[in-house]
Amino acid sequence: MKYLNHPFEIAIDVTRHEEIPVLIAAVDVADYVSLYTEEGKVLTKATYQVRNNVKQYLRFNLPEGSTLWSAFVSGQPVKPARDKNGSILIPLQKSQRQGESLTQFPVEVVYLDQGSKMKLLGQLKINLPRTDVPVSELRWTAYFPNDYTYFKFGGNVKKSEVRFGPLEVVGGVAREAKKVGDRVQLGEQFASTSQYSSQYEPYYNDAVQQADAAKGKLPIKIDVPEQGRSLQFSKLLVTEGESPWLSLYYSSIPNKLSVLLRLLVAAALIVVLVRILRKNKK
Repeated sequence: MKYLNHPFEIAIDVTRHEEIPVLIAAVDVADYVSLYTEEGKVLTKATYQVRNNVKQYLRFNLPEGSTLWSAFVSGQPVKPARDKNGSILIPLQKSQRQGESLTQFPVEVVYLDQGSKMKLLGQLKINLPRTDVPVSELRWTAYFPNDYTYFKFGGNVKKSEVRFGPLEVVGGVAREAKKVGDRVQLGEQFASTSQYSSQYEPYYNDAVQQADAAKGKLPIKIDVPEQGRSLQFSKLLVTEGESPWLSLYYSSIPNKLSVLLRLLVAAALIVVLVRILRKNKK
């Protein structure tokens, strides 16, 4: 190569292309367990199996009027925050790289919502939280009082006959979780059967009133009691900002009629038995 002439010029045309945002976090499976009581209290535990590259927070919006009770990431308690728009922020860890993919880790939240009190006949509607990351698969197990018949299901989730179990991640793989004995069980306080007693109402009110005093503290582990009639629902691909929801109708009339029918049959048998005994004495 020779240098021959001076000065010289080189024309270079540089084009800067606009970068396209891509996903930096995703939820592979969102597992929900809800308990709906006759008084209209809705206790829900949401477990998200997350893969995260650089996202700092999982941002989600609870149903209106709900109270956050607990937040855990990879089994460890975390301190949730709230942004100026009212969204709840759960701090995330970064996934470990395993080959060409990222490992999962669970993000678990428990919250209390207030629905409508159940009557002789009516309709129920339950909303789940909105998240700012897409969910590949949603699984939802809801427990309702036993003394009712449920029908005409609606919403943007699909009723499933498969019974779901809670998930946990072991070695980067989501699988059915085992029961843990040292978690706080709320079966007595929030029983979904007709034997619910008002003696636990002060406990509920006190827990709500003390929520402000617990700001900045690490939460305790809470499980949703699996009592009542269980119904399963599912949905594939929940996009960012989408709120899964369910509606259904209920009635206690068939159950009450069956009880009344059994009582009438029992009474008729007693009358027949009494008549037979009297006839034998004669």
